Amino acid sequence: MGSSTARRIRVAAGVVAVVAGGFGLQAVGSGADAGDGAPSAPDSGTTGVRTNQDPADVEEYWTPERMENAEPAPMPEDD
Repeated sequence: MGSSTARRIRVAAGVVAVVAGGFGLQAVGSGADAGDGAPSAPDSGTTGVRTNQDPADVEEYWTPERMENAEPAPMPEDD
């Protein structure tokens, strides 16, 4: 095998390693990734949801009667 072929094999193996490593990093960070390119934070046990709701629509929905009858969200229990 010539030096040109060996070099191509080494370059191809390096590309495969970088791509595979990139997928591995994405899988680790995908749970908290906001999709905006920011680094993922460690799992703190909390959750959050980003919405694009119009604040006026939210205020209209949460009437005094709905607020009075609202129930707290279930919280995780410590083991």
